[in-house]
Amino acid sequence: MMEKVQIIKLKKILLLACLGLIFSIPINAQNEMVSRSERKAIAEQSIKDLNNGTLILRLKSKRNKIKKLKELLSAPDIKEGVRVKLSKELGRTIDERNRYNITLVDAFENHYSFSNIYYMYDTASVSLKNGTRKGIFLDKNLEFDPNIEIPEGNFFVVKTGTTNATSTTGVEAIVIMNKELKDMQRPFPYYVRLNSIGRLFTRIFNHKNLVKKDSKDVVTRLERNLQKYGAAVIR
Repeated sequence: MMEKVQIIKLKKILLLACLGLIFSIPINAQNEMVSRSERKAIAEQSIKDLNNGTLILRLKSKRNKIKKLKELLSAPDIKEGVRVKLSKELGRTIDERNRYNITLVDAFENHYSFSNIYYMYDTASVSLKNGTRKGIFLDKNLEFDPNIEIPEGNFFVVKTGTTNATSTTGVEAIVIMNKELKDMQRPFPYYVRLNSIGRLFTRIFNHKNLVKKDSKDVVTRLERNLQKYGAAVIR
């Protein structure tokens, strides 16, 4: 009798544990488990919207690092040797950023045609999300142009970064996000995996041609994936 009571208690404990696990899963994760058909509908509408709309490439500004280096350089008691090193680091950071971004922009200019394409720095993300459509964009030479305005209608944002940035399971990739700056979801072909964004960024000086090839390859794959999915959806 005692063993039977213990077994019943154990079953209750296991049941409560299972219920706790279920309710501890984030809402969006629960939705993903039960709304596959809804995700399919969203993906199909999104590929149509993108094809008729705009893709904005969000470029790395390296703002925080550049800001910090400038603050250190402005210190009144900085030693000359330190000033020289910081100045070199600042120049190198800006140069690497520009070279990398220009290479990526060139790849989109030459190998992407699925939609309109515009460019901005990551520092403009909040303004874009809040509805700004003019005064935050760059031309293909990375020069700020206050006259560039994205068309009315749907837009998506593409970044180099990590998929599912809020988790530890993300991969380094070029990733398409919606206008709320949230990653798109499968079956929409929303990312192309990179071997290493850091590898691309740090190799820029010694392996310029290799970086150019990598950028071309990843944009070409993105274009191919979008065209393939679009052909299956857009009639």
